[in-house]
Amino acid sequence: MNNPFDVIQSQINELKSLLHHHIRDKDQQRRTSHYSPAEIAKFYNKTPQTIRSYCSRGILKSVRIGRSYQIKHTTIFDENDNLIPLNRLK
Repeated sequence: MNNPFDVIQSQINELKSLLHHHIRDKDQQRRTSHYSPAEIAKFYNKTPQTIRSYCSRGILKSVRIGRSYQIKHTTIFDENDNLIPLNRLK
């Protein structure tokens, strides 16, 4: 006779595995996503020109692609996905 708790335990283990993969995928996506100065401006309630100025002066770490800037997700969000205040970026 099978123990009914074995079925429950296997389902719990399957859920743990799915959750682990989901968290890992989310972390990978977060590390690789980038934002434009216009998107960052909305987060901080600033103008896109102000954000571009911060990028060009090195206040906000960014990558220049052609004539535009791209800012990594990890530059403006901490590990808990909380927005880092601008004064901590400077």
